[in-house]
Amino acid sequence: MPDPLCFDDLPLRERKRARLHLDLVEALVVRLAERSLDEIGVGELAAAATTSEATFFNHFPSKQHLLTYF
Repeated sequence: MPDPLCFDDLPLRERKRARLHLDLVEALVVRLAERSLDEIGVGELAAAATTSEATFFNHFPSKQHLLTYF
């Protein structure tokens, strides 16, 4: 059975996109364990995922959308 988290068969662009989404979700989950969504900034999530706020907004319109994606 193929590993659902294995992105090796995807094109490079899709692998990078999937990795970024996972990194952003991980950053959000870690912070939600300590604070509410309103207390977490997009810049903070982007920095934790080693990306920019602009890139965050290229993928998700808001923190709420990232939470829904999760």
